[in-house]
Amino acid sequence: MILKRISRPGLRIYSNYQRIPKILGGMGIVILSTSRGIMTDREARLEKIGGEILGFPRMKEQKLIHEGLITDSLPNGMFRVRLDNEDLILGYISGRIRRSFIRILPRDRVKIEMSRYDSTRGRIIYRLRKKDSND
Repeated sequence: MILKRISRPGLRIYSNYQRIPKILGGMGIVILSTSRGIMTDREARLEKIGGEILGFPRMKEQKLIHEGLITDSLPNGMFRVRLDNEDLILGYISGRIRRSFIRILPRDRVKIEMSRYDSTRGRIIYRLRKKDSND
């Protein structure tokens, strides 16, 4: 879970108790800094206190992790990857792999992280060693 910060130095957002935003139709939580301390939106509405909106917690998007085989190497750290379920996607290397200078070549097996919203692209997060792969 991460905290999405709304108010920051140079851009303070204040709200009275009637105009505190509702997150997820009232199901989410907004964190406020009030004259009585830090409190949630529900507590501030009950006590009829406004304040500075600090942010709201939200869940990180769950990523799908697949294994695949690099088929083509493209420019700028991009690769064509054939997943185990025979889908062909475009993969790019993660920052950790780029910083560690891990070399990825065609015919390498990799773990790739995909968003559930875009099944055509993914981030290569791990290069499997020969003994790690199922081949």
